[in-house]
Order: sequence, then structure tokens, then C-alpha cells
Amino acid sequence: MATNPPILAVDLDDTVCSTNITAVQWHNDTHGTDLIIDDLIYYHYWKTREWGTAEETMTKVRTYYHTPHFLERKPVPGAVESLRRLKQDGYRLVVVTSRGDDLKAETESWVAKHCPDVFDNIHYTGEFLKMQEDENGNIIKTFKTKAEVRVYDSL
Repeated sequence: MATNPPILAVDLDDTVCSTNITAVQWHNDTHGTDLIIDDLIYYHYWKTREWGTAEETMTKVRTYYHTPHFLERKPVPGAVESLRRLKQDGYRLVVVTSRGDDLKAETESWVAKHCPDVFDNIHYTGEFLKMQEDENGNIIKTFKTKAEVRVYDSL
């Protein structure tokens, strides 16, 4: 591979780690709902039945981020293995996540446990905290990179 290997910007949530399915499980366990993954409107949880207003949803999500459901999420099947192959093929992998710095410890702990030595860096855009609907287009604009490709669950 070339001296400057291509950079792949990879999102974590529902690309590498199973975030939404555990959010549904947490919501059902905590709030007595019967949601299934197909009920979610991606990360716009406040548009999903039973989640409440945007403000109520943000409170729920911030609570969820500090529960065992969130901290013990499993990798998306096949994701880590695929990333390791890309790394072995000479690609430079970086995480670009819409999470804010408030989840830095939890994020780095999860990556260290499930993807050690896979990513060169983790970049936090904080876009989720802003709850902007155009997050997908803004992530790479917010993070100035020369990424050749971005791997994301909702393009």
C-alpha cells in the first residue's frame, strides 16, 4: 500500500457496536414498553412511539448512556473482523462518532475491549447532543479529515 494509506472514517453506533437494539431493550426493561428494533426511527428516538418529547428523550438517552445496557453492548456481527482485515490490508481506520466528549471514557473503554489496535484515533463531533436531523452530512464536515471512505449505518 502507498506511503500515505487511505483513511477510512468509521462510525461506531450500529456500524461497529449494537447500540439501537440495546436502546430498545433498555427502554422496554426500564419503561415497560414492547418496542422492537423496527419501531425506532434511527437515532431520532423522540419520533418513536413511547419515547416522549425531544426533551424527555434526551433525558432518557443520557440515562441510558450510563446503564449496563449501553456499557455492555455487543459488536455488530462480523464488523470487528472486517475492520481487522481492512487494517491488515493497510488502511488507516479512525472513528468519527456523533457522541460528545461526555462519553469519551465509555467509548474508549468499549473500543479497547472489543477493537483493540484497530483504530488510530477517535473523533467526537458532539452532533447527537445537538439533535440535528442532518447529522450524516455534518459529521465529516465537522471533523476535518482526508478520509477516502466513511463507513456509516445511515447514509
